[in-house]
Amino acid sequence: MRSRNTFKIIGLLAFALLYSCKTSTEPIYAPTPVASAPANAFQGLIKLKSGEIRYYALVGDDDLGKFYMRSLDQGLTWDTIRYTGTKLFGRQNPKTGTFIRVARGTATNGEVVVQRATNGIDGAWTQTAIDTSEAIMIKPALFIKNGERIIVPYHTYHHTGAAVYYSDDDGISWKSSNAVQAPPHKKGGIHKGVRWNHGAVEPSVVELKDGTLWMLMRTAQDYLYQSFSKDGGTTWSEATASPFHSTITMPTFLKLKDGRILLFWNNTAPLPETDHPTTGWEDVFTNRDALHLAITEDGKKWTGFRELYLNPARNAFDFPLRGGKLGSNDRSVQQTEAIELEHNKVLVSLGQHPYFRKILLFDTNWLYEKERTASITPCLEQWTVHQYFKGIVGHCAYRRTAGAHITPSPLQSNIPTLHFQYIPDNLLLDSHQGAAWNFPAMEEGEISLDIYLSKDFKGAAISLTDHWYNATDSTVVAQAPYPITIDSEGKLLEKFHLKKQHWNHVKVVWSKKNQQADLYVNRNKVGSLKQRAKVWGGISYIHFLSIAQTIDREGFYIRNIKAKTLQ
Repeated sequence: MRSRNTFKIIGLLAFALLYSCKTSTEPIYAPTPVASAPANAFQGLIKLKSGEIRYYALVGDDDLGKFYMRSLDQGLTWDTIRYTGTKLFGRQNPKTGTFIRVARGTATNGEVVVQRATNGIDGAWTQTAIDTSEAIMIKPALFIKNGERIIVPYHTYHHTGAAVYYSDDDGISWKSSNAVQAPPHKKGGIHKGVRWNHGAVEPSVVELKDGTLWMLMRTAQDYLYQSFSKDGGTTWSEATASPFHSTITMPTFLKLKDGRILLFWNNTAPLPETDHPTTGWEDVFTNRDALHLAITEDGKKWTGFRELYLNPARNAFDFPLRGGKLGSNDRSVQQTEAIELEHNKVLVSLGQHPYFRKILLFDTNWLYEKERTASITPCLEQWTVHQYFKGIVGHCAYRRTAGAHITPSPLQSNIPTLHFQYIPDNLLLDSHQGAAWNFPAMEEGEISLDIYLSKDFKGAAISLTDHWYNATDSTVVAQAPYPITIDSEGKLLEKFHLKKQHWNHVKVVWSKKNQQADLYVNRNKVGSLKQRAKVWGGISYIHFLSIAQTIDREGFYIRNIKAKTLQ
């Protein structure tokens, strides 16, 4: 007689053949990779008035020679143009036609230079030193007041805060604004140690409809920090926490021609800090595997909060070593720059390490979707499920492995499910298996799913949140707006139990207005939950986690997950 495990293996092989990870060939709508980027995302992507797109390779770790990538068909296909001598690039002032870039100089005194071309991007360029501040991560020029003023955000190597250079004469002369700073991260609460503290860095600026400038900054806190300028960037208000969750990752604004604003950022929370010595440098990045996107018409109400891209190598054991050693090039999907194309399309470059960098193309209408159904395939392309092995390897990274995994349904071997176990392993940071799944943010919405508890099930948590958590992060249960725990007896609320060895249909309906969520099992209302934490933009994640305290090989299974708005 064949064992139960044998039937599971046969079932896995059968449905693995039915599902694939191939990219659709239909017209591009959802975010689709179209190329690998030639440089770290933040300053090399240029769109010319002719419609030609160029992406310049920056001098650095790649050592690929002098070239730029070129697309003549709105980013769908690319070729490579090599050149000799010096070729500079920058963004074009829409009023004057001048190409302008502020960048690090080659002098050893912290020189910052402005590069200008008044006769086309391939014409003659001038270069003039404007500062010795050791500015780094200098962003592309932003043209405000219809091109009358130029704004260039930056921070310094010494982490003295975020500021902007500004020019009122088409980039000939420049001044610097005051710098704004964010407070340092401190030990306490869920954190037994201190994060790498670098202050307010990598600022991005956008001009709002009333002329106010809005700056968002990367910090070591749990949120991006923000500052505002009412005088065109000359002076900036004291930096305060913004509503956007993010830790040690770069934000990027993109203002569209119709006035709408896109924000690219990592809407993520890292694992709590462990008890480690404070060195003032990076330790481990555990929140850089999911890149997000939202859109607004007025800077106040935002739509989307969708995963633009999940790191395809997020489950890899050799993750810290993929692509070889290349200085401080992080193997993440954070750091972005973007340009608007025609027909609602946007092109975005992301990442730092050559092995991980990507150029994506998407339609902004994708951000306005009202529902999403989870795909459970062997690729787990929609899911965050990885666990971490102990010990930092390579640049600020852990080795990983997939935790929750695809397996046939306990009752129907031809139906794939996501299976969660707890099998203690001293090599892992945390052996509790979990998963996070994203859907369009909803202030009034519902999510439904089927859950199967095995005979010896030892406990689970289902949490609804407004940002990404690591799959194994147990702090989500205490921090989520709507956490639902299921004990080893299947007890869901004080008096209600789920049936074991049976598929239970669960639905959660939440309301911003009422600040509560109603819980239904098999279409019958069984109780309500009061909102326990603030929500920004709406609920956009469901997080599953084994909370077993003793070994739980059978655990629980989920399938048929669907979220939809009720507005």
